[in-house]
Amino acid sequence: MRETDPYEHLAHLVAQAQTGDRNAFEEAYRLTAQAQFFSIAAKTNAEVAPDLLQEVYLTVWKNIAKIRPRSFVGYLNTVTHNVCLRHYERTSRPREIPHRRTTWKRPSATRSTKLGQSTPPIPPLSRTPATSRHC
Repeated sequence: MRETDPYEHLAHLVAQAQTGDRNAFEEAYRLTAQAQFFSIAAKTNAEVAPDLLQEVYLTVWKNIAKIRPRSFVGYLNTVTHNVCLRHYERTSRPREIPHRRTTWKRPSATRSTKLGQSTPPIPPLSRTPATSRHC
């Protein structure tokens, strides 16, 4: 008896799922969910992984008609990656940025004169502007 390629088997299951066969989709889920779970848990954490895994497979099920059966694993990995990115964006952004009003104050005259007195004068030759030639 000849062993079948697991990717070919998945492609066959996806093709069946595209005709509305839920059992085929459930079998594809059973074959791939554990790897996706660990991928999600590694990118986020194990606490949110079940919810994100559900989101991944809901997205896949909604788009099952658009998936090329032989590209199922790549599509699944891409959806998993994007779901993790969206989760990261939702949880890492601050909800509200407080508006802080800053006022700019002019330096006092005594401070600016002290600064001018403390810097040495620029020699006359150093005052000429530098020019550059472009070929």
